[in-house]
Amino acid sequence: VAPMGQTRTCVSGRRCAIDGLQGQHLSTADQWLVLDTCSSFSEAPLLQSKAVSMLVTGDTSARLDWGSLPITAQGGQYRLCWCAGALLSRESNATLQDSNTSLCGQWDSSPVYVGDLTVVGPPKAAGKLQCTSGLPCEIDQIAGGQHLSDGDSFLLMDTCGAAWRQGDRLPRFPGDALAVTVQASGTVVSWGSVVVTALGGEYRLCWCSGNGFPCSTFEDFQVDVGELVVTGPSSFSQDRTCVAGMRCRVEPIVGVNVMNRALNDVSRIRVMSYGDGARDPEYLFIYAGDTPQGPWSELGSFSMYAGYSSVQEFSGWQASAARYWKLTFESFQAANSSARIRELEFLGTWRGKKQWAQSASWVVAVEPAAGQSASDSAATLMDGNRATWWPSEDVASNSSISVVVDFGSGDQLAVLETCGVQSSMLSRPLDRVPVGGLMDCGSWDSTALTAAGGVFRLCWCP
Repeated sequence: VAPMGQTRTCVSGRRCAIDGLQGQHLSTADQWLVLDTCSSFSEAPLLQSKAVSMLVTGDTSARLDWGSLPITAQGGQYRLCWCAGALLSRESNATLQDSNTSLCGQWDSSPVYVGDLTVVGPPKAAGKLQCTSGLPCEIDQIAGGQHLSDGDSFLLMDTCGAAWRQGDRLPRFPGDALAVTVQASGTVVSWGSVVVTALGGEYRLCWCSGNGFPCSTFEDFQVDVGELVVTGPSSFSQDRTCVAGMRCRVEPIVGVNVMNRALNDVSRIRVMSYGDGARDPEYLFIYAGDTPQGPWSELGSFSMYAGYSSVQEFSGWQASAARYWKLTFESFQAANSSARIRELEFLGTWRGKKQWAQSASWVVAVEPAAGQSASDSAATLMDGNRATWWPSEDVASNSSISVVVDFGSGDQLAVLETCGVQSSMLSRPLDRVPVGGLMDCGSWDSTALTAAGGVFRLCWCP
C-alpha cells in the first residue's frame, strides 16, 4: 500500500500544495512527511508531519495541501516520505486497524521513500551578514540554495513577512532597503553604489522568488535568509559640546561595532612577488611595535621562494596586540637592481568577523621611499589587485625593503559643516581624528580649542 516513485516542487515563501500523487489503497489516514532522509523519525520534518488537508480520489491518487500559510524552509532538495494509515488483511483485504490511525508514530515502521521534493529558495546564511554605514553595501555570502535567479528580490526588514504600513521601509538605506541588483544566479546582492547611511543595528535579509511572483508587498518577503549587521552609530542624536579656549574631550560614539581598530588578531600574512628570481625577496622578517618608529620586537622570520609568482602565506608567530607591524623583505640576489614585492594581505578580525583584508591607508612608512610614479604608490600595494608597487626603477639598489603598517587606524570622527560633502571636508573647522575611548579633540592634541563658536556636525567614518 505504498505510492509509486514521483517528485514535486514547492517555492519557499509561498503556500505548498502537491497534486496527483499516485499509489494503491491510499487513505486520508496516511501521513506524508518531508525529511532529509526517510530512514527514521529522529529528525523533525521540514513541513508539518501531516498535511493540513488531504484529498484522496479512488484510493489511487492523493492531493496534499499544507494550508494557506507559506512554507519558509530553506531552499534545497528533500525526501518526500509516506506512512500507511491502516493495515490490510492479505486474505480479505479488510482493515486490521482503524483507518484513522496512522502507523507513522510507531518505531517498528519506517517511512517509505516516494521521491524528491525540491524547495526553491535561498539557504540560511552561514554566520552574520555584514554591511557598514557610510559605505555601499554588497553581500556575496548567499552560497547554496536551490534554483535562485537574478530575478529574485531581497529586502531588509525588522521581521520577514510582517505587514508594514506604507512608509515603514528601513530609512536611509538605498532603494528603500530593496536590493538594487541581484547577480551570479541570485548569490550576490547589492544595493548599488550609493552609500548606506542607516543606523547601526541588526536587520533581517528577506527573500522573494522572482519566478512568476510579484514581490510587491512586504508580505511577499516571507523567507528569512539571515541577520544583516549594519556597522555604525546607533543614534543620530549623540550631541557633544566643547568650549572655545579649553581642551575638548569627545565621549565615545555609541553604536554597533564602532570605534574599532582597523584589524585585530592578525594571524596570517599573504605575500605575492613578481616571479623574478633576480629581484624577489628570499626572506621575510615580521616585527611589532607601539610606534611607527619602533623599537621593534621580532615576531618571526621566514624563508620565501624567489621566482615564485603565486601567493605565499605565512603564520605561526606569537599573538601580539601591538598597533604597528613592520615587514622587512630581504634578497641577496638583487645586486644590481632593487628588490621588490607586488601585494600584501592580512588575515585578522575586523568588526567581529575573521577575514582577509588590505587597505592602503594602513601603510604609514616605506623604507626606502618609493619613486613618484603613481603606479608605484602605496595605494597599489594593498588594493587587492596585486598590482606593481614598489620600488620603482629610479630607486637605488636595495637588498632590503620594509613596509610599516598601522593596524590601529580604525574609525574616525570629523567635525564638519555637513557630513559626506567633499567641500565640507576641504573647509572643515576641525581636523579629522582617530578616536579610541576618550580622546582630545579641538586641534586634536593637548592644546586648547581655538575654533570659532558654532554648531557643527559630528561625522563618523569607518
